[in-house]
Amino acid sequence: MVDEARTLWCGNLSDKVTEELLYELFLQVAPLERVRIPTDKEGRKSDFAFITLKHEVSVDYVVQLLNGTSLYDRRIKLKPRSANQAHQLEQQNMMHNFNDLFLMGHMMQLTYNNYIQHSYNNQRPAFNNDRFGRDDSKPYKYYRHDYNSGRQGRSNHQRNNHRNHNDRTRRQRYY
Repeated sequence: MVDEARTLWCGNLSDKVTEELLYELFLQVAPLERVRIPTDKEGRKSDFAFITLKHEVSVDYVVQLLNGTSLYDRRIKLKPRSANQAHQLEQQNMMHNFNDLFLMGHMMQLTYNNYIQHSYNNQRPAFNNDRFGRDDSKPYKYYRHDYNSGRQGRSNHQRNNHRNHNDRTRRQRYY
């Protein structure tokens, strides 16, 4: 049957869950054709539903995304309706879980390596290759030597340009 490949079984539903609610939930993930909650001979809703999607490729995606979603304090269970798809999904989930464990181990190794590198960089003394201990991150200032006063200092031009031009009330300093 063509619909069977596109149909999901959704179990563990609360009595409060309606077809409209399921339609809105599953529509957020994939295009739908219909949602049906079967009723028994007495007219009571069952605790499962069938969701028919428009595209067969959406089945696995919907199961992976919405399986275990909580509705009215109950976690829904999703399975493809066809047995072949259910077996394929089970194999994918096993591989997915193995890949998660592998990636988790890889991430732990990367985190450990980053920790070691960070610790090494923080404990290493911050010396430049400069023999004189100058900090090359700041520009080296050259001052004119004032031969009359016998001291080293900046020229008047450098002093005037150094002050804050937005603050005109500041007194001019003489070095």
